[in-house]
Amino acid sequence: NFFQHSFTSIIIKNICFIKRNEKNSCYEVSKDTVLEQFLGQIYLSKNKANFLKNIDFANRFIKSTRVFNIECNTDIEAAKVAYNKIIKN
Repeated sequence: NFFQHSFTSIIIKNICFIKRNEKNSCYEVSKDTVLEQFLGQIYLSKNKANFLKNIDFANRFIKSTRVFNIECNTDIEAAKVAYNKIIKN
């Protein structure tokens, strides 16, 4: 059972936002421009104190990672483009 196992931690080095596009591309984006986009993907408490903690966490999390936009189609080439930019670079 998953909940009976002890939890471990990992280091997250990259955040990727994936968008559908006809042309495959992958590019690093400025951390200053992604906070709003990131906040749209996480739970934000209605409690003011917890809301502020969420915002602080999101800010620190983004600052500690590289952030990429991946724009891709469903072709296997899309995975190669992202891999070459994020992992090999």
